[in-house]
Amino acid sequence: MLRLSDEDHAKVSAAIAAAESHSDGEIIAVATPISDPYHDVALHWAVLALIAVLAWAAICPSCLEWWLNLFLGSWRPETTIRELLTFLMILAVLKFTVVLLILKYMPLRLLLTPSATKERRVRRRAIATFKAGAERRTVGRTGVLIYLSMAERRAEIVADEAITKVTTPETWARRWLRCWLR
Repeated sequence: MLRLSDEDHAKVSAAIAAAESHSDGEIIAVATPISDPYHDVALHWAVLALIAVLAWAAICPSCLEWWLNLFLGSWRPETTIRELLTFLMILAVLKFTVVLLILKYMPLRLLLTPSATKERRVRRRAIATFKAGAERRTVGRTGVLIYLSMAERRAEIVADEAITKVTTPETWARRWLRCWLR
């Protein structure tokens, strides 16, 4: 996971001090290791694996019977529907559990999380952080939060009312921040 070094921290502090000296804005920078645990993403992938097992059994029921005979041995009476469905349930739950456990590994979970989801969650966390710590707490409502989410490699800028009235989104050079994070 990406981390800010002491040198990076000093550069950010110097840049903030320089920016504040030329404006009435009060800038707060927050760097967080990750903005969301994305538990639901792991759950969605696990459910997809479960559904894939069920679809596989529906498409090729003879394959399911072949696997059951492989595990239980083929020298036995004819396979019943109960045995097949029980085996299917065990197989589906096993796949679900394995995928869920594999996705406990956060780098893989982040890799499988859609960019749009990461962007929304980072933005939501930045706004919540701003509301909790900076909104309407500055003289003239001139607070600006620069929020860096290191694991997602995303940055968000959230500004107070007085700042947003006199600026446009282009002012924040969002593209430059995204380039820095890549």
